Amino acid sequence: MKSLRKILCWFMFLMVFLFFLSSKIEAKGKSLIVSQYHIDASVSANGDVRFKEEITFQANGSYNGVFYNLDYFGEEEPKDVSVAFKTSDGEVVPLAKRDTGNNSTYYSENSGKVLKFKVFLPFANDSRTVVFNYTIPHMIKNYRDTAELNRRVVGQNWEINQKNIRIHVTLPEAATKETLRAWGHGGSGGKVEIDPDYKGVTFTVKRNQPGNFVETHMVFPTQITKDNPVTENTDAFQRIIETEESLVQKQVEEQQTKWTVVGFGAIISLISVVWAWLKGYLANKKRLAKVPFVPEHLFELPQDMSPAVMSDAIYNGVDMDDFSATVMNLVRKKVLTLTSEEPYMLELKNPAKNLLPHEQLLLEILFEKIAKGNQLDLADVQDYAENCPQKYADMMQDWFDQVAQDAEEYSAYRLEKGEKIPKSIGAPILGLLGSFLIVISVFAATKDLLSLIIAVVVSAILYIIILRLSLVGTKQRSIKGEYEYRRWEAFRKMLVDISSLDRADLPSIQIWDHLLVYAISLGVAEEVIEVLEEKFPEWIQESVFYSPTYGWQMAIYHDILQDTFFDSYNSAMDEISSNSDSPNSGGFGGGFSGGSSFGSGGGSGGGGF
Repeated sequence: MKSLRKILCWFMFLMVFLFFLSSKIEAKGKSLIVSQYHIDASVSANGDVRFKEEITFQANGSYNGVFYNLDYFGEEEPKDVSVAFKTSDGEVVPLAKRDTGNNSTYYSENSGKVLKFKVFLPFANDSRTVVFNYTIPHMIKNYRDTAELNRRVVGQNWEINQKNIRIHVTLPEAATKETLRAWGHGGSGGKVEIDPDYKGVTFTVKRNQPGNFVETHMVFPTQITKDNPVTENTDAFQRIIETEESLVQKQVEEQQTKWTVVGFGAIISLISVVWAWLKGYLANKKRLAKVPFVPEHLFELPQDMSPAVMSDAIYNGVDMDDFSATVMNLVRKKVLTLTSEEPYMLELKNPAKNLLPHEQLLLEILFEKIAKGNQLDLADVQDYAENCPQKYADMMQDWFDQVAQDAEEYSAYRLEKGEKIPKSIGAPILGLLGSFLIVISVFAATKDLLSLIIAVVVSAILYIIILRLSLVGTKQRSIKGEYEYRRWEAFRKMLVDISSLDRADLPSIQIWDHLLVYAISLGVAEEVIEVLEEKFPEWIQESVFYSPTYGWQMAIYHDILQDTFFDSYNSAMDEISSNSDSPNSGGFGGGFSGGSSFGSGGGSGGGGF
């Protein structure tokens, strides 16, 4: 094992070395980035485009100011130019144009087809937001069947990294879904969104590095720029779409090639994982022979924990079923109430009860983020997920993370002091070979240093997993954890077999109210509810979920909550996936594609001095 540790150390050293090799080392204690870059472009009926570029520079160290070079090659000279800076309270203060170099002034000159700005705003270890306003005359090109905007709004001559780029293009009047198309190129983490009213398009990019650009390409009806003198007596709509579609297809093919090449190394690595799992399984089987006996059926809760904590601690995962189970548990504890007929309303009755952190977070999500009050119409949950899918998904992920924190002390996978897991040697050697093959094949396929760094990091993580976990198979439960797992499985089997068990052994209905909450997380609630209604009708009248008017509401509550939260989460994730993970096929919105539509403005850029 000492030799394996040495191999791992050298492997990690290579990863760190390549990571630092890929970064530009700034002067010690001094660096500058664009932390936020917002561009608003307003199209006029005569084909002019008015730009407002709001750029926030974040400094580590001291700078006398910033500079910005505006490339207008292929376009007319910008007019109505002004420069301002934005104070911390949002006030926009115009700057005077001077050649003196005094503070709070700017100087500009026209050099060929580049308008150069130098802004004198001294700052140190702080940020400055500079606003550039200008109009590029007749930038839109009208064809017979469409009008086109094509510009690299963020040029490739920046000397510093740019983050959080947002470009919004506004049209003077609305188009339609079929006639307004938009594509983005360049940057990293790009996304295109057509405005709901079809009067504009929003392009967002997470980051852009020096040497790269961010390009916006749009087509819309010629009627929108009917006064534009720049026209061409040809049809272009279909040609532009086909050109952009070819770029999307090219990116898809390149991605497929990369995954195919990387797959060879991944297959070898996965073989090593399977090998390690088999070796570990046999050794682990002998280890778990020490687990105490557990009967086939268990008629009481094995441990005092919430249903969501149980799912994460015992079954190593939590999902929306556990969210529904937590809501039902709070209804049982009378923290919440749920109406028995439509519209189905959740009401917060007693928020002061001693709640676990994940239970408190659930209430905040439902009654502060979605409902903003003590009553929640469950139909509003679906509406929120559809209208704000990313926010909804983020809130659910926060809840999953909180459950994991609450469940940590109960984890069945935490080894006791002195407890060891058997280890093998052959699989790590094969895994090391697979990891190196992944790194080499990625570099051969992409010739890109950043891709190489990512491959090294992924391979290192995979190799660590093989060393730390896969040497004994998948993540193993401790002896104590295995005992608790078997007890919960015996409890689950009791729920499944309830119809054939002796009534004398079964708990009272008051206890069943509690147990049924866990049946939701264990995935057997529907079967148990059905059996209780059919076999023990006299019991359910004493349930907290029984209403003299509406009868036993457990089945209704279960179905409503499952449909609400499960469907809402799935619809939110589907919306995020369709908007963010796919290329911008057809120009209807989506992710950026590779290549370029060769728009103007590629030489723009800036930095600090």
